[in-house]
Amino acid sequence: TRAPRQADAGLGSSARPPRPTGGQIDITGARIALQGALLDASGDGGGGQIRVGGGFAGQGPLPHAMTVSTDTDTRILADALTRGDGGRIALWSDLRSDIAGNLSARGGAQGGDGGFVEASSAGSVRYRGLADLRAPVGDWGDLLIDPTDISVPGTITEAVVEEALARGSLILDTSEREDSLPGNITLSADIDWTAPTTFTLLADNDITISGAINGRNGGLSLSAEGDIDVTGAVNVDTFRLQ
Repeated sequence: TRAPRQADAGLGSSARPPRPTGGQIDITGARIALQGALLDASGDGGGGQIRVGGGFAGQGPLPHAMTVSTDTDTRILADALTRGDGGRIALWSDLRSDIAGNLSARGGAQGGDGGFVEASSAGSVRYRGLADLRAPVGDWGDLLIDPTDISVPGTITEAVVEEALARGSLILDTSEREDSLPGNITLSADIDWTAPTTFTLLADNDITISGAINGRNGGLSLSAEGDIDVTGAVNVDTFRLQ
């Protein structure tokens, strides 16, 4: 006699074990240089967590790196492969972060939201990476770039900003700093994108925008402790000013 399958024995889909989520990867050291590296914390039921050089916003007990760099051949993945939310990736340094390569925290193909990627430093950040935070059937995730002062172009290029907004929402943040730099954000490039993502600027001091912002399907959010000076044209679907 044929042995019954699970369904035949009265075990419905609710009895199936949950899909595994990605695990956790932590990398510590005084000076971390990832060259052609593959860090993969992806899982069928959700992305895992990857921390390089420190925790998110430099918080927690994970030892801090002085410098962190990743080259263009490095891949850091925390994707949900089937159903679940994308994972969380943090790249932190106390002095300097130089981030390139591909970063990914996608939502699952059958459900789930995009995850979160942070490229931060208590000092300077040079970001040249490509972060994919899309979700086929969910909300897209966020990329946070968090140095002391920010200029576009300069700290970040116009192309990098536009590529980031094509694959997720982008947050440029100079807030919560305890150093001698003023915490300004200066944007003199024209930024164009069509995805329904949000471009957020958070400044501990002033925000100055002289370039045009064209995101007809997306949003622009500005928040500053000092002055906000916008002389460029703004064309977005949603606008928030604090």
